[in-house]
Amino acid sequence: MINIRLSLKNVSIIIACFAVGMMYSGCGKENSVAVTGVTLNKNVITLSPNRTEILEATVWPANASNKTVTWKSNNEEVATVDPETGEVIAVDIGKAIITATTQDRNKKSTCTVNVSLAWWEDITYKLKNTAMPFERVDFDNPDNLYADVTGWTTTHPDAFCGVAHRNIQNRLYFFRWNEPGIPTSIENGKFYQTIELNAGTYKFSTAVFCNDISSGKFYSVANRGNNLPDTDDVEQESLGFYLIDELLGWDSNEIYTFEFVLSEKSNVTFGFVLSMEANSQSVISNVELFSFQ
Repeated sequence: MINIRLSLKNVSIIIACFAVGMMYSGCGKENSVAVTGVTLNKNVITLSPNRTEILEATVWPANASNKTVTWKSNNEEVATVDPETGEVIAVDIGKAIITATTQDRNKKSTCTVNVSLAWWEDITYKLKNTAMPFERVDFDNPDNLYADVTGWTTTHPDAFCGVAHRNIQNRLYFFRWNEPGIPTSIENGKFYQTIELNAGTYKFSTAVFCNDISSGKFYSVANRGNNLPDTDDVEQESLGFYLIDELLGWDSNEIYTFEFVLSEKSNVTFGFVLSMEANSQSVISNVELFSFQ
């Protein structure tokens, strides 16, 4: 038999040390915030083979100490996922479940990936006056480059855009020249039209003939509702956009495309938002709209 004798003083010391140890065990973890859950930006996606999409995970609470998430697919013959970035690659027809798991507390959230044979259907016909030769309201005046363009609305009809039929061959022309009586710059110039679309995934493309906006911003935009946001708000408020900031020489015809998802039937406004200094120009050959089927 083993006899253990502890004095009241020793017992007090042991209890105090135990309490301190509980507070500071783990070297500094006394202030850590545990994960309570994780959510994904999408719970269902549909892709055709070889298409990709990056899933985004939000770990809760926002001040959680460890927000590390790993990704895994339950069917890599249908869809794979990068374990660190959440990038999904569709492989073959079928269904796969992508699971995001937190390193702390093992919290999970899933996204169903449906892979099917799909295609982009050209629905440009829903828009008006989309390609050269663009039509303008008063085409009988060949010297007027400031005329309204048929089917489109502009915020600066007298000093911003028009259709040039001479060396630009009836392309859409955004420009700002130093001219008497006309402002030398344009802020938040907008050129747009609105149509109604069903819920779905869409793609908007713009063919730019040349671009020389050396100071300012030039966006192609899709926005829910009946108007377009200002240049400073495009990237935060729009459904989708492309910042066309590449300098392009004459006859370049570079294609700029963005995709967006519409969650419900809505009016959608397509067009362009520009802020331009004097002696700037951009010329557009055509725009196209596609629906993912």
